[in-house]
Amino acid sequence: AAKGPYTVSFSNAAATGATVTSSAVSCTIAAVYNGATQASTCNVALPTSGYSYSGWTFNGWGTSTSSTSGSTGTIAISSTHTRYATWVKTATRKITYNGNGSTGGSTSNSTCTDTAYNGGSFPGCTVSLATNGFTRPAFNFKGWNTSSTATSGSSAGTNVTLTSNKTYYAIWQSKNVVICTSANGGRTDPWDSNYCIFSGSSPKNYVTFAGKTFRILNVNKTTGQMKIVYNGYDITGKNQPRWNNTDGNTAGNAYYILNNSSGSYYSSISSTWKAYVDTSTTAYYYGIVNQYKETNKNISTTVNAEKNLSGAFFAGLLQVSDYMKASSNSYCSDSYTWSEYNYGDKYHSASGESYCCSTSANWLFNSSYTLHFINGHIYNASDPNGNNRIRILKPSGMLSYDTRTVTGVIKPVHLLKTTVYVSGGSGTSSSPYTLSNG
Repeated sequence: AAKGPYTVSFSNAAATGATVTSSAVSCTIAAVYNGATQASTCNVALPTSGYSYSGWTFNGWGTSTSSTSGSTGTIAISSTHTRYATWVKTATRKITYNGNGSTGGSTSNSTCTDTAYNGGSFPGCTVSLATNGFTRPAFNFKGWNTSSTATSGSSAGTNVTLTSNKTYYAIWQSKNVVICTSANGGRTDPWDSNYCIFSGSSPKNYVTFAGKTFRILNVNKTTGQMKIVYNGYDITGKNQPRWNNTDGNTAGNAYYILNNSSGSYYSSISSTWKAYVDTSTTAYYYGIVNQYKETNKNISTTVNAEKNLSGAFFAGLLQVSDYMKASSNSYCSDSYTWSEYNYGDKYHSASGESYCCSTSANWLFNSSYTLHFINGHIYNASDPNGNNRIRILKPSGMLSYDTRTVTGVIKPVHLLKTTVYVSGGSGTSSSPYTLSNG
């Protein structure tokens, strides 16, 4: 005997927001005779119309309300039952990579397909972070992060879930920061935690610049920018860069550093090395803003008088704070209450001179050196005694002052570009760091 009829009806119950008006379909399994084997199923053609869901794509007729996909076309059935319209929606999610200060290279976007079913929400899709293709010679790549100011990031190959498009930023660490470790005599600047400084008697901070040996004073932890100071002294002063004392003493005159008795120090540097020096308008200073107290501690202070006879002058002088911070004596290096006329702390003498940190544990001090300038601020106003003064360091180790017309050897200071990085050497006197400019 024939079996059936079997009926398939159609419902929107898998996605109640959908509309289903498709008519039911039926079939019967035919009877057989003379011992033939009767079929176990009969075929019906599933509807191709009568259903809709705005914004969604039909994904077949499922067998339950939890189905996310189903059948289309002709199917074999053996019972009466209900089929449920299923629906799908997809969205492409993308990670765009930002070089975040890179100077070259590129990194292709990462994409994945996010899929939602039956009126539900997108769950997100998984994608692996790409291998970095950006370049920034003065920096090491530290990973990817959704914040451009982060200090660490996730490595390439890390799986992340996207529910929307994202931008991931390359996170960099200056190669110069890596050298400023405790093993090398480096530590966080007690006056400004954005910097790393070198202190003690023998830190590994030797570096070659313009064919001469310099020392690294500090490193900006974020940008990697280095402040360096000339290491050598010529006791006779004949070949040592020194202050020009013949340019008159009127406030604002073009004071500059002489080399070999004629010409400016900076003009004696080759163009190759000048390209390493930061020549921005905010980069150079004479030392302090207030002639009686070092209220500005960082190199960013601008003093317009800092020009040589040819124009812009891109070499500064040491600050009192540089000398203090070079000491391993925390009382000296961690204090910034230094004042010429208001002492009140134990490392000043009543005579107007200071033994500030002049110990064997201060790499900037050497008792055999002749008089030299320790602070480059040429006072553009008279001190309380009516004199134009410059801060000096005596061979005894005392910080004192003298009129700015005196002749003394100095230690030129340069602020290097953020593209300049340590590319070799070990920082010792026998193997100074070498520099490259990215």
